[in-house]
Amino acid sequence: MKTMSRKRNILAFLVSAFGISVTIGCCAYGTPYTTLKIKATVTDETNQPVSDAKLEFKDLNYNHKHLELVTDSKGRIDYSHDLYHSYYGSDNLKEGANIVFLGDHNAGLPVKYRDDSIRVQSSYKKGKGDWHKGTYEIKASLRLKKKTE
Repeated sequence: MKTMSRKRNILAFLVSAFGISVTIGCCAYGTPYTTLKIKATVTDETNQPVSDAKLEFKDLNYNHKHLELVTDSKGRIDYSHDLYHSYYGSDNLKEGANIVFLGDHNAGLPVKYRDDSIRVQSSYKKGKGDWHKGTYEIKASLRLKKKTE
């Protein structure tokens, strides 16, 4: 009886020690992740920047909306987000995006430009020296045409 109890205690100790060593081993190597970078410019027909343009970013496979971003005063978007390999949010933009112009971000102003969209693929750059890091980058340029009444 005493031998059986001792064996259980030894087994419990070994199992818990193994579990702890696996956990420590995983943490020592880091959690794999990548970074999603989006660089976009929006201009009009005369190549002038379009500020406050609202863009919707949809995934290439199912065309579901994942991000909505607005251009700055120079018509640019410069977005960066770390992805930890989940299946939600902007992670689905790793392959690229369908980018849709939604109009002027300032509510109440008349929309001056026609609806437009562009489909872009992303590029992947492996991390320097770190096996578990990398960057997906989406680059896009939209040239909007004026709306005719």
